[in-house]
Amino acid sequence: MTGSPGEPGRVLVFIPSFNDGAALPGLVQSLGALGPRFQPLLIDDGSATPVVGPALEAECLHVRLPANFGLGLCTHIAFSHALRHQYAVVVRIDADGQHDVRDIARMVALLDSGDTDLVIGARSNQERRATPDNLARRLMKQYFTTFAALLTAGALPRDVNSGLFAVNAATMAALRGTTFERFPEPEMFIVAVRAGLRVVAVDVKQRPRREGRSTLGVVAALRLFFRFTVFAVGQVFRRSALRPRPRRPE
Repeated sequence: MTGSPGEPGRVLVFIPSFNDGAALPGLVQSLGALGPRFQPLLIDDGSATPVVGPALEAECLHVRLPANFGLGLCTHIAFSHALRHQYAVVVRIDADGQHDVRDIARMVALLDSGDTDLVIGARSNQERRATPDNLARRLMKQYFTTFAALLTAGALPRDVNSGLFAVNAATMAALRGTTFERFPEPEMFIVAVRAGLRVVAVDVKQRPRREGRSTLGVVAALRLFFRFTVFAVGQVFRRSALRPRPRRPE
């Protein structure tokens, strides 16, 4: 089964990709340099043309989805595969080259210690250009951060939208029954904390994209705002429902 402290198990590094394959060969090569413990899993989320060519097929596991279903389904696929094949850890890293592979080893080491269940790569240098899309993203992220702090009594790190995270098998099992949709990270982290799992953050530097652009534009941000609000309200009522009701005096 999963490795205990001092006996590290296998790590599945899942890379969701939608029309951004230029950085993948170098990314997979960098993951290979980490050692045989780390197994890349590329999930092509309905790209216009396949992002995994013949050169990559022999280097990693890969799945091509027939349409663009979003990060939620990609996350479920990775967790289900890892649990089925008894991986100790799952790490998610973006396909566009924004994340430094060297951060993975630091995050996995924290899980190996047995002192935490979920590690978030908290970005310390996010993009600040004044464009409508960036403004929408910043407003949404602040909204998520505020509500995440309220729902978890401040237990979550500041960057609840990070796409770089690592989880152990206990976290995968606890989250498997949760429905993830597009941009699932804030909901995932909130559910983990409220389930009693231990969450920590490590500072990371986010690099410029090698290709493509964020799919979280103004329209997507508005949809996400609505969905997250419904989720947050549901969490509040769920919390209230779990409190013991006072007995009426006889």
